[in-house]
Amino acid sequence: MPELKHYELRSGRAKGTEAFDVRTGAGLAFTVVKDRALDIAWASYKDTALSFITPNGIVAPAFFESQGNGFLRSFYAGLLTTCGLSYIGTPCEDNGETLGLHGRLAATPAEEVGYRTERTDDGIEFVINGKVRETRLFGENLTLERTIRCRYGENVLRIEDKVTNHGFTRQPLQILYHFNYGWPLLSPQAEILLSAKSVTPRTPHAAEGLTSHLEICTPQPGFDEQVYYLTLNSDSQGMSKSCAGERRTGVGNLREIRHHAATQLYPLEKFRRG
Repeated sequence: MPELKHYELRSGRAKGTEAFDVRTGAGLAFTVVKDRALDIAWASYKDTALSFITPNGIVAPAFFESQGNGFLRSFYAGLLTTCGLSYIGTPCEDNGETLGLHGRLAATPAEEVGYRTERTDDGIEFVINGKVRETRLFGENLTLERTIRCRYGENVLRIEDKVTNHGFTRQPLQILYHFNYGWPLLSPQAEILLSAKSVTPRTPHAAEGLTSHLEICTPQPGFDEQVYYLTLNSDSQGMSKSCAGERRTGVGNLREIRHHAATQLYPLEKFRRG
């Protein structure tokens, strides 16, 4: 049965974190974490997992470590972790400011959060919406407005994001949609389909796997990550698409995004055992 449920996690490092469970009634189920930027943790289709969850599990934002690689201590991955807003990427120093991995957005609680059921001309929808703010005195004043929608009886999840600069000066904007797929969606029997104008390996190690960068291998001890920079093509509607699917189960995931909003795809492949 379709369901939209709001609750609070009560144990371990997740204690106090609010979340929503959504079931469309057609097989798609997912969890939206209110206190982690309205990102999506668990996701499944007919009880087959779509997302990867790290050993951290859900971690409350109070435990976030902003320096260096501290991000990884509270990174649960999930179907979607959103990184940004003023910077993403590896730790570095920029104009005298020390920046940690992937910014602060993913560990920021959403504000003005609402959830409801709507009847539209296209059917009945579940809607979750809210704002996530990145601010500081004499610095950035950015707001991400997010709306998540899904319809009764469909296996489609829609995410609408709008970023606004409320300050009086121009600000850098960097946003990374960190989608994380795991077993059994990704297995040696899986296929990844996309259309790219160009593919550039980030490191010499990644270059070694360039000819097979869309293939999934079995987990290996000590496997170092391989990252590729892809410039995607778009279709006649201005959408860029990529798909991951598993032959044995017939379960797949199609991702569509407006090409003008995100032209780059960065597959990070880390087939490490454990």
